[in-house]
Amino acid sequence: MKTRLLALTAMLALATTGCTSTPSVGQPGPAASTTVDYKAELSAFIAKRGADQGKAAGAMMMTSAIKSVTVTGTEWVIVAEFESLLIAADVQKQVAYMVGVYDPTVTKVTIKTPGGQELFAGAPPKQPITASPDA
Repeated sequence: MKTRLLALTAMLALATTGCTSTPSVGQPGPAASTTVDYKAELSAFIAKRGADQGKAAGAMMMTSAIKSVTVTGTEWVIVAEFESLLIAADVQKQVAYMVGVYDPTVTKVTIKTPGGQELFAGAPPKQPITASPDA
């Protein structure tokens, strides 16, 4: 179990490690329209970043669990159904980090399960989440 958790943690860390730049002109970012599908926009952003870095599988694991995204001002609420091993590997923190990369104006990210259990709430991490050798 510990080996499997470490492997999943490493895969997730590889999925977005190095994603430290913020979006610039020509990169995806929050659209100005009032009818934005934030789930699709965020999923596409994470998938493109993963594909660009050869880490598409990890990005797919993150985005396939996202059920809905609601944005109110600078606060994002994400409902996602992650596997328990991914939660133990802090995938929710990695998704929050990616929200901060996608939208640098975000002040709070809340990630919940469909049942309402809060997995993450706060400002997005400034650095990608990496695998811990102690996991």
